[in-house]
Amino acid sequence: MRWRRQSPDQLGFALLAGACLAAGTVIDGTAVKRYGEVFTYIVWLQAMSHVFMPGYAFSRRGTALLTLLRTEWKRAWIGSINRVGSYGLMLWAMTLAPVAKLAALRESSVIFAALLGHFLLREPFDRRRLAATALVLAGILTLQLAR
Repeated sequence: MRWRRQSPDQLGFALLAGACLAAGTVIDGTAVKRYGEVFTYIVWLQAMSHVFMPGYAFSRRGTALLTLLRTEWKRAWIGSINRVGSYGLMLWAMTLAPVAKLAALRESSVIFAALLGHFLLREPFDRRRLAATALVLAGILTLQLAR
């Protein structure tokens, strides 16, 4: 199997990404439940990320970034509105429901993405993806059954 030839570091990065996502979810849930002001939280978070990210991106890509922004600004605008909007909805939902249940719901999007990739983009849905889907479903069930 091809995945067996992959570097073990990739598993570590995947686990680290999952841990960071879990930590971010806990931090977000704690913040909006404690302060209750979702809009202010989003504004400050976006303001802080927009202070540093453009400078970092420009330092890495230089004029290629400006060229890309000139040609793709509409897509970037739509994508950023979608990202901030979906994030805001998730934060707002965290003020109304338990964070663990919402985290499980959010993870179900991974399964939908895999299915859309298979049916719309004709990507393979082999044993590896089936096993990954089973793991995600097991995680969702664990979060749903946790009290």
